[in-house]
Amino acid sequence: GYYESALTCFRQAGEVEMEKRARAHLSWVAAIEERNKSGPKKKSTIQAFLQSAEHSLDAKMGDYAAKSLGNADKDEDAVAIFITLDDRASLYNAAMCYKKLNKWIDAATFFWRARYADEAVKVLRQNKLYEDALEFIHGKIEKEKLAVLNNQLKDSQGQKGSEEKQADLRAQIVTKENTVAAMEKGGRFSGVVTELVRSAVSEYFLGGKKG
Repeated sequence: GYYESALTCFRQAGEVEMEKRARAHLSWVAAIEERNKSGPKKKSTIQAFLQSAEHSLDAKMGDYAAKSLGNADKDEDAVAIFITLDDRASLYNAAMCYKKLNKWIDAATFFWRARYADEAVKVLRQNKLYEDALEFIHGKIEKEKLAVLNNQLKDSQGQKGSEEKQADLRAQIVTKENTVAAMEKGGRFSGVVTELVRSAVSEYFLGGKKG
């Protein structure tokens, strides 16, 4: 196959790093094929994904290493790599690992950090963690307010006599950005949910309505 040929070529050319990457890709493909043939929980599949993880780490391919560890039921180890990668897809995958581990707060936190706010609230609702869900909803509301302010500032650009309005909007944006940043620090939220939001959402959650 392609990766076998590439592996041979890179080895003969003395391209060590490219040889490692080709070997990592080859191991990943082999693990996927073993899973499809034998099933995800078979010992041979687990071993294939662990080998894939080893080769991926050697090639500094963190995303493949983490995915391989997740497929080998090493979700805690996979999470550690996904968090280090810190891109949207990796944070989403970290959330999915936490779901497998039944760590609902951590799952919601990383859905939020990956900008999947609805998924964050959903996982909390499903597990009746209503107070935590309220905090996440409040964070989502604050981000939506920030987006509105940024749009208003954009719309006011170039308008005559709008300097005072723009200055006010910029001040509001800075305040709102600081609020959102404080809420996201450490992946958790410290904002106080307003009583209006709390009562409205509590009624939604606890009043028997279906989402």
